[in-house]
Amino acid sequence: MTLDYSKLQNGSDIRGVALVGDDGKAVNLTRTETLRLTMGFAKWLSEKSGKDYSQLKVSVGHDSRLTAEVLKNAICDAFEHLGVEVLDCGLASTPAMFMSTIFEDFKCDGAIMITASHNPKEYNGYKVYDS
Repeated sequence: MTLDYSKLQNGSDIRGVALVGDDGKAVNLTRTETLRLTMGFAKWLSEKSGKDYSQLKVSVGHDSRLTAEVLKNAICDAFEHLGVEVLDCGLASTPAMFMSTIFEDFKCDGAIMITASHNPKEYNGYKVYDS
């Protein structure tokens, strides 16, 4: 089955169903989609910055959703597979992840915040940032 990734777009964010919920919607944001999306983000960061993967540094944080840890592990695995340096920020706020691309102490080329903001518990998603 081929996933239509455009169905995961929600404005400038990525949003999907990551957990079977009461509404019975099919899960469409799994480890597989996360690995592919993360590799795409890494490729885009590499091309935009002119840096090889091994020169990139990204931060990853998440909110308290039930699926956050599984998705974070997939993101970290994808980046590490490519040789990207990963700062695992654990439980974090969206502004903190954005600021990791701004503050000189971190100098991250990119960041991913795993969150579905105000959406129901079965959803999750990503806010992505670049420096």
